[in-house]
Amino acid sequence: YSNALRVFRTEINRAHGEAYQLGAGAHPEVVGMRFVLSPNHKVRDICDSLAVQDNYGMGPGVYPVGQTPWPAHPNTMSFLVAVFKDEIKKRSWN
Repeated sequence: YSNALRVFRTEINRAHGEAYQLGAGAHPEVVGMRFVLSPNHKVRDICDSLAVQDNYGMGPGVYPVGQTPWPAHPNTMSFLVAVFKDEIKKRSWN
């Protein structure tokens, strides 16, 4: 039963995240997605790295639309937040 619940949560989270990315990515001012750790994130894993690296010069954990590494693993509770053009300049999440 617990394995089935884990699969259901993983797939529901994936469906929601993909729909969010498609919707946000369609907005003309959205240039990226920020990888955010869940507040319940307790175990250090790949998500910690993805949330802080700046491979594209857009800020920590920010990836161009369509290039996010989310979900990083099954059962992830990390999520994405849309990043707008003006946020890249301000870096308001620092």
